[in-house]
Amino acid sequence: MRKHQRWGAAALFPRRRVWGLWAFGIGAAAMMAAGLVVAATPIADLGTLPGGRSSAAVGINDDGTVISQAPSVLYSSHAVRWDRAGGLTDLGGLPGGGESDAVAINDNGVVVGQASTASGEQHAVRWDPTGAITDLGTLPGGRSSAAVAINDNGVIIGQASTASGQQHAAQWDPAGGIADLGTLPCHTDSTAVGINADGVIIGTASTSSGQQHAVRWDPAGGITDLGTLPAHTDSTAVAINAHGTIIGTASVAKVEPRAVRWDPTGGIIDLGGLPGGRYSYGAGINDDGVIIGTAHTASGQQHAVRWDRAGRIVDLGTLPGGRYPNSAAREINTDGVIIGWVAEATGESRAVRWDDAGRITNLGTLSGGDSYALAINDDGVIIGYASMKSGYTRAVRWDPAGRITDLGTLPAHTDSTAVAINAHGTIIGTASTSSGHLRAERKRNSPMHQ
Repeated sequence: MRKHQRWGAAALFPRRRVWGLWAFGIGAAAMMAAGLVVAATPIADLGTLPGGRSSAAVGINDDGTVISQAPSVLYSSHAVRWDRAGGLTDLGGLPGGGESDAVAINDNGVVVGQASTASGEQHAVRWDPTGAITDLGTLPGGRSSAAVAINDNGVIIGQASTASGQQHAAQWDPAGGIADLGTLPCHTDSTAVGINADGVIIGTASTSSGQQHAVRWDPAGGITDLGTLPAHTDSTAVAINAHGTIIGTASVAKVEPRAVRWDPTGGIIDLGGLPGGRYSYGAGINDDGVIIGTAHTASGQQHAVRWDRAGRIVDLGTLPGGRYPNSAAREINTDGVIIGWVAEATGESRAVRWDDAGRITNLGTLSGGDSYALAINDDGVIIGYASMKSGYTRAVRWDPAGRITDLGTLPAHTDSTAVAINAHGTIIGTASTSSGHLRAERKRNSPMHQ
């Protein structure tokens, strides 16, 4: 298992899986990371293709021509695994079900995620190193569940619905037995997002009014409210390291976020932001206590940042030349190598890597425009996805020298995305197929500002 925790999504932008559309979620996260705001101009419905139900605009040129992707009704995805040599295996799904999604892998090669059942519900699942799938089920009376992380001891965490329809953090032991982790008093829901080797779990508990607090569960399942900063109302935990240090965000009514750190005893520290900037977000932490995230600059851009163990912040900046004014940090490994992406004001993004001295490298892309680096292991192998001229996406791997490899997709499938990699270089992700097509629509160019 990687010696750093991401969950979720991007800790900065936790991923909520919607079948067939999570790649669009990353694109939306990149736009958020770029700090883009659309001016108040008239909006026009660009429509979709005949028989289609949705569409998404993904680019615009100087003449105001918008490029959008409009998937048709048919969309199918399968969890997949790539071995160290790049060999691709379809992990399949549950009997009678259609789709599956792999989200995490430990160093023993056990994969977890979710899959649809024959009745159309979503259940947490586990694939053993041979690829055999197990339905992890849900809580008594509940209908759905999802797994988001697994440690090297085989303990799995995620969410499951209760008989009353609430969502509770859940834990599965190595034998597959489920436990309801519950929530805080007067709170209705909870979500687990990360677990370390000692079995300490972090997540969020929420009230019916929407207020949220970061929480920690000890290995016995006892819950602790981690609280928030003075004069703040909400908090969210996003990552935990091997020593029990937790990072996340505190906010006032879910706005004006500040990156925060909780020590193993639960003491909270405001990590602050960049000079003149108002907001900061925690995204990841390694076992040396180095924290990464994103912060606003005085001019309103968003930059990837790094905090050392003493809490001192460093602006990691963006690529030279001014084309990409915004950046976001995604993960950090044991050696202090950070990965993420930079973004144009128009939204196009490039995967990047910062070394432990803060020097940035453009990791490039495939034939299309965008690329995103989503995970890195301690050998410096990076995975993510990149777009192609066809408009489809491909899972990619960058070696420690920064060379990109297209990992391909399954036969008769159009897209793929890599989401996690373990210490041995085994990669997991999703291959999907869609009859969506790209089309251009003419629309008046709307100004965008930061």
